[in-house]
Amino acid sequence: MSGEERDFSAPDPSWVDQAQAIRRLEMGDPRGAIEFLKRALGHSPENPGLHTLLALALLETKRLHAAELEAGISLDLDPEYPIAHRIMASVQLAKRNFSKAREHGAQSLALDPNDAQNRLMQARILQAMNKKEEAKTELEMAISLAPEDPNVHEAMGDHCRHHGDPKGARKFYQAALELEPEHFGSLVGMGYVLLLEGKVEEARDHAIWALSHNPTNEEAIGLITAIKARKSPFMGLWWRFNAWLVGKGEVRAMVTLMILFVLYRIGSQVLLDLGQEDASVTLRYLWLGFAVYTWVAPGYFQRQIQAELREVQLKPGF
Repeated sequence: MSGEERDFSAPDPSWVDQAQAIRRLEMGDPRGAIEFLKRALGHSPENPGLHTLLALALLETKRLHAAELEAGISLDLDPEYPIAHRIMASVQLAKRNFSKAREHGAQSLALDPNDAQNRLMQARILQAMNKKEEAKTELEMAISLAPEDPNVHEAMGDHCRHHGDPKGARKFYQAALELEPEHFGSLVGMGYVLLLEGKVEEARDHAIWALSHNPTNEEAIGLITAIKARKSPFMGLWWRFNAWLVGKGEVRAMVTLMILFVLYRIGSQVLLDLGQEDASVTLRYLWLGFAVYTWVAPGYFQRQIQAELREVQLKPGF
């Protein structure tokens, strides 16, 4: 068919594949998205948007080197493409290269300061650098820019949950769910809040719903494993202690552990000075047991997560 005879009613194959890829990403299936994007790039190899989407899908499958290459191709094709800078910032953040992450994050923000997603990217970088208040400011700006976007409310909910404010997290997750009742990330986040509140069965309902929609999502897998840990006589105590410690933030958690150690040393010495040698030895063994328990439990918890992940991948119908 000549150019004059082209049937413009037929959909462009690259756009069809791109739409399918976006749908796959929304469903939490980046591997499926990759296949559609490869096909789309076969029709439009110099489309920076397709390379950016492929970089995102590769990033979500943790193929960081390939994601960096694709984001780089997109920026070579269009150096002022803000979304490509944002995805490159995400890749660099995953690689723990904070200087490059900040560079590309700043470029995406300079190119499009009114895009709430660029503010969210800035917040993620700042959170990774333990700049809690600066990250919160970026999240507040993101909400002001896109108050109807459930993703920005979810991000603020995550921030509150990870910094010991479950009530604030509940408020923002609820706001996201009012905008989109089946918003995946907010449902999982709300499941964690319910677990912190001791509402184990309600948290389990959230986890099961999430896994039925995306059985390999790490946050959902982590939630169902945390629920099992919460119920376990062996893991339950560690889970409560860890949740309490994490809620204090990284710096305060370190200070708390140092204070506990100092108190142990002082207590042991005082008992010795009082002639209570048996009590001092008992205290020493208790501290040793605590240290071993808190060292072994996280590794066991991670193995449980991996076991859950393998199990749901093997279940028929997933």
